[in-house]
Amino acid sequence: LTELEELFDYLKTLQVRDYEFNPTLARGLAYYTGPIYEIYLKKSKVVFSVAGGGRYDDFIGNFLGKNQQIPATGIAFGLEPITEAIKLSKKGFEKSVSQIYVIPIKTAQKSLEIAQQLRGAGFRVDIDLMQRSLSKNLDYASKLGIGYVVIIGEIDLQNRQGTIRNMETGKEQKISIKDITKFQFK
Repeated sequence: LTELEELFDYLKTLQVRDYEFNPTLARGLAYYTGPIYEIYLKKSKVVFSVAGGGRYDDFIGNFLGKNQQIPATGIAFGLEPITEAIKLSKKGFEKSVSQIYVIPIKTAQKSLEIAQQLRGAGFRVDIDLMQRSLSKNLDYASKLGIGYVVIIGEIDLQNRQGTIRNMETGKEQKISIKDITKFQFK
């Protein structure tokens, strides 16, 4: 009981309010040595847990062949319930969270630096490092709903510039690499 009281005190201190205590919950009793938990999605039609875990102080010591307790806690996620939840949410995997997709054309090293500059300015950036053709990269960005691509070719680098393409309108414009983070990616 002392351990449970301590757990509830920690939850209160951390202002965790959205939990449910279930004294009948049982998971892998062979190796758990303390509190166990299961994680459910709030606004989902999936009614089973998407993750679970707990405290297992004996597990690592036993694994190492030592009879010693090593404090540990862990969690495992279920790929199937998470995938099912995404499917049921109707959001799916088809859209990217990236705002900008950098397409290097024989300029991978410098393009990585430019991608990092854009990330440092607060943008969500993806980059092609698979050396796909320009048309395949544009198709990829379009399919994933990425709003802008930044094309960096060898001649662009010689001129210290890149090409920004608005994927919605198809309009392109050249921009100085030093000013690329100031561009209004909307």
